[in-house]
Amino acid sequence: MKRLCLALLVLALPVSVPLSAHANPELARQWAGKAANLLAETTDMIDAIDTGRAPEIDLPYLIEVGRFTTTASHLGVWTEGHGSAAGLGCIYHSMATIGAAQLKTLDVSKDTLKTRRALQQLAFMFADAEQVANATRQRPLRPAPARRDQRESCFGT
Repeated sequence: MKRLCLALLVLALPVSVPLSAHANPELARQWAGKAANLLAETTDMIDAIDTGRAPEIDLPYLIEVGRFTTTASHLGVWTEGHGSAAGLGCIYHSMATIGAAQLKTLDVSKDTLKTRRALQQLAFMFADAEQVANATRQRPLRPAPARRDQRESCFGT
């Protein structure tokens, strides 16, 4: 839990302006690139578990996953405010929620099976990121009219 708290603290320090203010299709492209790198690292960790070795889940990896999920959340807010399909913002928010949950599991779990499941969920998410980013870049994004917070409707509330 200490590693997770430290990772979250590191994430919060350099941000003086919310990332959603800087979110755009280029950030989505960079986010997908980071996902590809994280997918490779995550796959190596899964392979290590599958071959009886301990995966190296270090603080830099946890920080990068945390940044990935934070950026997903900001991209979700940004897409909602720029006229993209309603579901696209929900996808970003879901990825942020899933990523944060798996990050917590990785930080506290001592069980190899739970660790593998968390890594597998992250791998699925990282594999989907390129398609999500491409959808963001392909939509004609423009400021959207004022409307109810879409995040509420993402989670059925």
